[in-house]
Amino acid sequence: MTSNYISRISAVIGSAVIIILTMLITVEVLVRSILGKSIYISFEMSGYGLIAITCIGLSYTEMVGGHVDIDFITKRFSPSVQKTLHLVVSALSTIFLAWLTWVTLGPAIDNFNNNVVSTILHFPMWVPYSFVPIGYLMFTIVKLNEVLKDVLNFHKLNSNSI
Repeated sequence: MTSNYISRISAVIGSAVIIILTMLITVEVLVRSILGKSIYISFEMSGYGLIAITCIGLSYTEMVGGHVDIDFITKRFSPSVQKTLHLVVSALSTIFLAWLTWVTLGPAIDNFNNNVVSTILHFPMWVPYSFVPIGYLMFTIVKLNEVLKDVLNFHKLNSNSI
């Protein structure tokens, strides 16, 4: 339940950012073609938006099964071995994602503490830097929920076979 909620929030945020970027780029194109000048904001904000879409969208992509799943080796095993391998890989992935969340939080905090701003718009850099750990945190929670479900299903599978 929590992972579905988090994934849906990430989908809404990602959709909103795509709409905003579309409008921003459209305005940039119109201003350039009519006035022959740039509004400068579009280039910088588009980069930040792409970071947000990519990182915040990870949990939704997981929920809908959109991440690459390489199974040409594991599909040759029995269903019980496949479930065991899936559980182990999911658990290791969750640990790795938690570590990535922690590691990417540092630069966001540093940018906040040092009042780092962008060179063109003087936009506070902690904002786009925070998209990365927030996205990884959301992905970690969704993945952890998946691991817990797998553990329960694994336990049920083993208790039924006894």
